[in-house]
Amino acid sequence: MRGEVVQVNGNEIVLNIGQSVGLKTGTKLKLLEERKVKVGNKLSTTRIEAGAAEVSRVEADLGYAKLTESKSPVRPGMKVEEVVGQ
Repeated sequence: MRGEVVQVNGNEIVLNIGQSVGLKTGTKLKLLEERKVKVGNKLSTTRIEAGAAEVSRVEADLGYAKLTESKSPVRPGMKVEEVVGQ
């Protein structure tokens, strides 16, 4: 399951995914920061893990999660991905 951070309120983040895609309370997520990397003459995009969060509340199309780890500042537009095998 993948989504995006749409808002940051202190240590709570709001996600653009919710119950409609199967998001559940307690789901563990990793936050990913996309960075451009030059490989030879081409630009490539790489994703670097920027932190972790756990879903605390879910609505039909929105999710709310508490940050459990932050390696860099969390901001809207960051991608989130479910941690599989939790």
